[in-house]
Amino acid sequence: MSSVDPPRRKNRKAEPFIGFGRSSASHTRQGAVISSNHEGGPVTRRAQQTLNNFCGKFVNKCYGPMMKSLKNEFRRDSVRLEESDKLVFFRIIWFFSQWWRVSRGSKSAQIESEGKKSNSAVGQLIFTMDMFTFNLVLNSTDNFHQRKKYSDLMQAVALYHEMMQLLQEMYLSKDSTEHVMALGLMDRLFYANEPLDRLPKLLSWWSPGTFTREYLCDLVELCHVTLKLLDTNSKSCQKDIPADARRKHKFKDKKKREEEERRLDAVERMKNTAAEFDVSSYFAKKIVSNQLVFMYTRLLTQYKINSHHINHHIVALFLRLCKFTIVQEDDGSGGANDMRDPGKILIGGKTVTLEPMLYNINLLTTLNDILHDVIIRRDKDYSSLLSFATLIMRHFARATESNPMLFIECLFRHPAPHRFCELSTNMYVSEELMMIAEREVLLEEQQKLMESQLDEVGEEDQMHESSEEMAPDNDEEVEFGGEGDELEETNIDSDIVATDSAGAEQEDKDPERWNGRRKFIPKRKRPREDVDGQLTLDESSSPSSVKHLGQEDNISSDRVKRSKILRKKFATPDIPSDGEEEFVDNSASINPARLVFDDDE
Repeated sequence: MSSVDPPRRKNRKAEPFIGFGRSSASHTRQGAVISSNHEGGPVTRRAQQTLNNFCGKFVNKCYGPMMKSLKNEFRRDSVRLEESDKLVFFRIIWFFSQWWRVSRGSKSAQIESEGKKSNSAVGQLIFTMDMFTFNLVLNSTDNFHQRKKYSDLMQAVALYHEMMQLLQEMYLSKDSTEHVMALGLMDRLFYANEPLDRLPKLLSWWSPGTFTREYLCDLVELCHVTLKLLDTNSKSCQKDIPADARRKHKFKDKKKREEEERRLDAVERMKNTAAEFDVSSYFAKKIVSNQLVFMYTRLLTQYKINSHHINHHIVALFLRLCKFTIVQEDDGSGGANDMRDPGKILIGGKTVTLEPMLYNINLLTTLNDILHDVIIRRDKDYSSLLSFATLIMRHFARATESNPMLFIECLFRHPAPHRFCELSTNMYVSEELMMIAEREVLLEEQQKLMESQLDEVGEEDQMHESSEEMAPDNDEEVEFGGEGDELEETNIDSDIVATDSAGAEQEDKDPERWNGRRKFIPKRKRPREDVDGQLTLDESSSPSSVKHLGQEDNISSDRVKRSKILRKKFATPDIPSDGEEEFVDNSASINPARLVFDDDE
């Protein structure tokens, strides 16, 4: 006889979960449990009742002292501890935490202490709801992942999920002490400068074919509880603390803020920090990714086996993505309805959400299978799932009508989901195109403004010309006499003197001015007139420094003529022996005192 080998797993994508059909009752639908019936016979019910009573007594009397002792051993890193003791410690806490959470819903499991009902939400389990236990669990997740101990990581994540469930019950507890303890734990986990939160890392570590389905169910419930707890705490703290007080603490300097926080009560400080915490930013930057959608889609393929609350958590996250707004349409200051900004009208100005992330082939195929499943149509547990599948398929059909490229986009995984959602919604109009459109609009407005200004200038010129044509002509000429004529003659005489001096300089440069003895004969010098009308020499008393200066006031043309006659009279020519004509300047021998001309002469 030949033994039949069990079928081998093809690849990780074909079977994303490992395990041999093992599933937990809390994560599995009742009709899909492979093990024995939930009801069982009378013997089974008695055994379950006995175990329930034992757990109640153990938690009330033994859980606290035993956990204190074990925590001290781990705190001191005792030699008596073995390597597997940490996993045993985690499994004990996980078992009793889950038993406490499930049994509190039934009336028979209500815990009483000394004949009175207790207001405590966690009871003796509060001994393991401290920062030491949280640090031990969260550090163990990092260690197990580095060493690739995935089975141990599954146990640590399961315990982390149960502790977050108890933290939510502590936050909603009527006991003020437990509520304050819950605020302190949340402040250290999420609101501190270096938070201990490991949820984003755990979501990114998941890969198909590596973990079990139970591990993924724990991650889904952990994500749901964390986001719900953050939303509840943020809204509650914003109501308790006015907005003005938050702004004062937010915009002051760090030193002043630290001083004020020291004065405030610790509870008020934690509420201030929680009110300033942006849950939307935490969700968009740390939680949302294509990996998250792919992981939830893989779990949704098991919708027939999943329990009702698991399917509900998947639908809740997908609806959160559909409602999460990246770009909000502004009706007043910008957008499609703004008539004052034509640049944004060209772009479209639509409201952008993260819904296009759900337009991928894996999720669309799964939703199509759900809609065509006849068995679940009349089941009330699947009503929300069917409504969600119908909504997404309808939105995808409408989106493809305006943007047919989505049929191609759904086949690929986009590295930047936020940018993809914005481009696909706005018909691939990027920021560069927006800037170009705004630039063109501004240029058009500037050109219109310049044209309007030119039109106004032209109208003003026409009005000015028409006013000049209508004004009377005045052909009378203005006659100037007296001093004006004399000034005009003075300007003419000065031009003549400048011309004479230029001619003299040209004669000096002429080679004929040099005789055979290479003796230079200076050029003719002109006497100048003083302010009083007398001819004077220059201060240097040299013939070359004699200049002609016109009188600043009234200078008549007769005096200018007399000066010209004197220059011709005293400049006598001297004919040298070699036949070259030479001019000798005799102005140096003239006595300046005798050169006085009166107006009568």
